[in-house]
Amino acid sequence: MIALHKTHPNPMAPYRLAVLTSSDRCSAGLAQDESGPLLESSIVDCGELYSVAEKRTVPDDRLTIEAVLREWCTLRNDIDCVITTGGTGFTARDVTPEATKAVLQKEAPGLVHALMAASLKATPMAALSRLTAGICNRTLIVNFPGSKKACRECFDVLKPLLKHAIDQLREDRGQIDMTHSEQLAVNLPKSECLLGSLLFVLILILLSFRQS
Repeated sequence: MIALHKTHPNPMAPYRLAVLTSSDRCSAGLAQDESGPLLESSIVDCGELYSVAEKRTVPDDRLTIEAVLREWCTLRNDIDCVITTGGTGFTARDVTPEATKAVLQKEAPGLVHALMAASLKATPMAALSRLTAGICNRTLIVNFPGSKKACRECFDVLKPLLKHAIDQLREDRGQIDMTHSEQLAVNLPKSECLLGSLLFVLILILLSFRQS
């Protein structure tokens, strides 16, 4: 059973996200989905940049998950990022990473490493989570674990990277250059401090030579 959810996308938001919950129990109405709504709230709380274009709950079935991902990333052209939650563990029904890899054209191992590094700081059990991330056409797909706590931690990692990732997928040169300029401005004081230290050392060396 696939559970559809009414969403309230902001038509003015330039970046549109979708949330996919994979859970046998939640899709059958036997348990309440907590991680999906948390992700929706987290996206909305980011401000006017982002909106939730789609939200769906499906069973832990590889073909079903794959079909939804293909629909959102191939048949549609208005979803910039899909965040999945659930189905990343070791049980026989945990198949979200396999369904995701079936539709990916490029993998994004750097994102996975960042998510895993942050998760491992919170609990060593994060090592048992089989997260996957990558690109299908111009849509970024990122797997999150099924727990509410883990989703919050992973979203905090993804949030500062998301806009720039989407801008690159859109090949939006203006936004990409703007982000690079902002990063340069942030790093510039560090560079100036290093340069000042080097000049100070150089002056000391020159003064020692003059005194000798």
